[in-house]
Amino acid sequence: FEKGEYFLSELLLGGEIFKGIMELALPMIKEGEGKKIGKMVLGTVKEDIHNIGKDIFKAFAEAAGFEVIDIGVDVPVEKFVDAVKENKPDLVGMSCLITAGISSMKKTIEAIKQAGLTEPKIIIGGGRVDEEVKEFTGADAWADDAAKGVRLCKELMGVEG
Repeated sequence: FEKGEYFLSELLLGGEIFKGIMELALPMIKEGEGKKIGKMVLGTVKEDIHNIGKDIFKAFAEAAGFEVIDIGVDVPVEKFVDAVKENKPDLVGMSCLITAGISSMKKTIEAIKQAGLTEPKIIIGGGRVDEEVKEFTGADAWADDAAKGVRLCKELMGVEG
């Protein structure tokens, strides 16, 4: 995409194809699953409507044994806090693809901690995320691809990645 070899319409179509494949494949993958590894609240932060990376990560995480509560895209701080209170997850996953999402991640993480919700580990991900962003936001871990993100989530849960 960044090289200009394919375009936005093809990227969106690829995301829809992946979603359709996962709807068929995930139930088959889950048939042989053992116990759940943990529970995660997952969403794309306020001011960002991108969902393809989040959806790919969600599929990988579910296939690995996580229960994922997907709260959507452009998710306000309050909705993240409420979802954490309601679901009592082991992990919170936040996604953003655009730079504006970094401030939203920081505000959301601060609000979760200010609400006294210090139990869940927080992992952030997306195209603009790196170690510096992790430090700025106060997250516990970061990933810039779905497979790495799932490995890190397993490690945060004390399960071999």
